[in-house]
Amino acid sequence: MPSELVEEFYGRLPTLTVDPLTGYLPKSEIELSAALVRQNSRGRIRWSEVRFHASAVPGDEVQSSEAQVDVGSRYLRGILCAESETFAEYPMSFSGSAEVNRWGGMRADALILTDKSVVLIEAKVDNHFTYGDKAPDGQLSRQIEFLKRTGRMAALLLICPEFNLEWYKKRLFDAFENSKAKVAVGLATWEDVFACAS
Repeated sequence: MPSELVEEFYGRLPTLTVDPLTGYLPKSEIELSAALVRQNSRGRIRWSEVRFHASAVPGDEVQSSEAQVDVGSRYLRGILCAESETFAEYPMSFSGSAEVNRWGGMRADALILTDKSVVLIEAKVDNHFTYGDKAPDGQLSRQIEFLKRTGRMAALLLICPEFNLEWYKKRLFDAFENSKAKVAVGLATWEDVFACAS
């Protein structure tokens, strides 16, 4: 993506994303994740109003038409709107050598956790995935597999800018279709998430 689009995206972020210690707007995916966690931990994101551009729930096909997205959106909102705790850079713990090889060094950009559910948030702007882009061994596939092992109602939510929506959508749904896991996936934009924050 041209760097002008990336710079323009960061330049248009709302003031609620300003770091309270430095006074600066985010300029990286890590800083965006921190802003998201800060807002969500204070209950300031109205997930019930966030537009999901595409979604899929366990047992379904990929849904990207307006009517089909509604089913996945309700599922995601059911998890996201529950009373929860929000964590940044949550370690994807492991117990054996197979798990270490699969996701031992990975951390969730953000994790929303309730007693019965979990949402792993992957925060992207314009970068490839650290642990690979392609299913079945790419980062998103590994994150879906990790969520499956939690034994909770689980979802992977990828948040990206509008200008990169299609590129990230393809990778997310390739991972979902290859996973066969009982994990929901959803795609939202930073613009829509922060428009529903106060």
